[in-house]
Amino acid sequence: MISVNDAGFPRQLTGCLIVGMIALMMSLSVQASGIGLGLVRLIYNQQDEQATVPVRNTSSLAYLISSRISQSPDGHEQTPFIISPPLFRLEGNSQGMVRVVKSTSSLPTDRESVFYMTVAGIPASTPLSRTDSPGFVEGGIKFAYGSTIKLFYRPAGLSSTAPAAAKSVRFTREGANVRVENPSPYYVTFRDMHINGQSVKFGKKQPDMLAPFSSMIIPAGRVFPISQAGRVSWSAVVDMGAVVTASGILQ
Repeated sequence: MISVNDAGFPRQLTGCLIVGMIALMMSLSVQASGIGLGLVRLIYNQQDEQATVPVRNTSSLAYLISSRISQSPDGHEQTPFIISPPLFRLEGNSQGMVRVVKSTSSLPTDRESVFYMTVAGIPASTPLSRTDSPGFVEGGIKFAYGSTIKLFYRPAGLSSTAPAAAKSVRFTREGANVRVENPSPYYVTFRDMHINGQSVKFGKKQPDMLAPFSSMIIPAGRVFPISQAGRVSWSAVVDMGAVVTASGILQ
């Protein structure tokens, strides 16, 4: 319990409380606000003229919906896609649709490309209105509830399939580390991974997505004895949010 003296909060404590309250409010999910997307990932095939993403509002409030596509999860970079409408009002208990159109053909044709689609909802309200006291207006802080999904551009004629690519990942020992190799033209997004029963923790330092024709190093440490063959099991998220599981032996 925090006590308050007659002088009020110390300035440093007040700042921490404000930052903490803002962080807590910003951490609320889109679903908690009533705004949700109809897809967990978007696959844009080369032959498609456009792709659509449903946006649902299950609350009784109206929201202003803004959308963008970027090259990084939190970025605002230019991409070869146009999103329409970039801003629209979505009434309570209703559904809208966001349309995505590719504007250029300069993307690689031998592998997938990945982008990030962000949709944010801001509670709609009437303009600021005057109160009974002269010189004052009503107002408040509004927070945007955002959700980001991956957009995969998939060229025509790629070999194999996304589920097969998720199972084709290879694991080899390199000293105390494990090299994970993706020999396919598809992105592989791991949901989980275990080496000799020990879970690999994904995060900023250990990404959970492996690009086409690339590899990454996992510092295994003492996860498996060097003198013994280690076993690996993993699962990956593929089209429509389906999960593929696989297992193998470290080479």
